[in-house]
Order: sequence, then C-alpha cells, then structure tokens
Amino acid sequence: MICFDLDGTLLDPRGQIHPKDIRLLSDVSLAPRLIPATGRPLESVRRTFARNGLYIDEKLPFALVLQNGSLLYAANEARLAYYPFDPRVQAELIQLARQFKHVMFLFLGSNDIHVLWPNSFGMKAAEKFEFTVQAFSTQSNKSQFSKIMCISPFPNLLDRLAKPLKSLPVESAFSMSTILEITPKEVNKGSGLQKLLHMLQQETGTIYAAGDGENDLPMFQLARRSFAPDQASETVKRIASQVINVRLNGLLEPILDSIAQDPSSESFIGID
Repeated sequence: MICFDLDGTLLDPRGQIHPKDIRLLSDVSLAPRLIPATGRPLESVRRTFARNGLYIDEKLPFALVLQNGSLLYAANEARLAYYPFDPRVQAELIQLARQFKHVMFLFLGSNDIHVLWPNSFGMKAAEKFEFTVQAFSTQSNKSQFSKIMCISPFPNLLDRLAKPLKSLPVESAFSMSTILEITPKEVNKGSGLQKLLHMLQQETGTIYAAGDGENDLPMFQLARRSFAPDQASETVKRIASQVINVRLNGLLEPILDSIAQDPSSESFIGID
C-alpha cells in the first residue's frame, strides 16, 4: 500500500499534480494499492482530482484516510467510519477558539465546514484547499466535528494556542507553520490508516508512506519506507527514509522505483 498526503506532497504549491502522477493515478490496476491520506474532507479531494482531469463525475476508486484519520472510506467513496470529538471536549475547544480572535478556525464535520473568526489570510487558505465553508453560528454548537484547523500567518500565535491543548484529550500537529490541526485523542493519519486496513482486511499488506508535515509522521511509523518531498520541513526530511524531488518525476514513480529495488517488497501489478 502506498499512502500519501496531498498538499505539499502529491500537489505542488498551485494545487497541480505532476503529469507522471496523473498517469499512475489513472491506472485502475494500481488504484487499489493507493491510499490518499489527507487532512481534507471528501468534497475537497474530489474537486482537486477533477480539476487535474481525474475521475470527473466518477467516484474515487481509492480507499481514503480523510480529515487526519477521523473519516475513513473504502474504494468508490463507501463511508466506513467517522470519529468526532467527545461533545464535552468539543465544547471546550469552541470556548478556547473564541479567545483567539486573530486566528481563523475551520471546524470540519462529516459533510460541512464551519468558519469562526474569518480573515483574508485564512480564507485564502480555505480557497486553496477548495473548501466550501459556512459561518459558525449557534447551530454549529450542535454539530459533531472531527477536526479543527487553526490558521494564522503568525506561528507564534499558534504556538500560544497549542499550549492549552496539551491539557485536553486531543491530538494536535502542524501541517505547516501557519496551520495547526486538532483531532480527537488517538485519532491521526496513522491510527486512521490502521483502522482502515483492518476494516478492509488488508492488515498484512506492506505500507509505504509519503508526506511533508508533522501530521504525516504517525503514518511514517507504520511504513516499511517513508518518503518526503524535497520541500518538506527539515524535521520530516530527517525522519523520512528517502527525500524525493517531486518536480522532476512526480511522487509515485520514485516510490515505485524504490519499492522495485527492494528484493523483499511485493510486486505491483500493472506498472511498467
């Protein structure tokens, strides 16, 4: 299984997928072995693939780890599981968010995204991720959220926000220096991937993982080999087994080449 992040890993800064990756992502024989693992919700992932000419008006053929492991899908967008915050914890997180008016918060549910304290910097990020958002209202308090994105151009402000999170039963990680992401306790890309493979009865498969942010590291811990694009943070690049120049040959081809050179790896059907 090749499990890969989208933003900053498969996608370039303009949200484009390398032509070689487009060819491989279109390969129906390879699709069952690919698992996008992203902080995005399903609708956003659909839009991004379609904008790159992939699976337009079709259901995605991949199993999916979405919203940092809190929303899991089998192939063809068959929803398997959703892991929201405990209601009491969610209420504390909303109360905390109300104290940081200079940070924009995106509260992600299973089908919708609510925005608190919108600002131009945060809304540009939401647009980049192809999110459709609605204003946070009194009705939002009744929703079940599974992920919170905290966005600010000032990393020190996010560092301040991260401190009180340590006393709450949540997971938090920076996907980039300007985005802090929060999920329920023990819910992350690694745990989500483990649960997904268990549900799909594919727990014995060998895992290869690729990502560029702190929120990808739990996935790296499960992998035989891990890969980081050369624009990833220094921390992630140090931990990864291999750093890839994605601009040169895309993401997937170098990973497949690395797998092919491993004599103990499983073969991938349909790859030239």
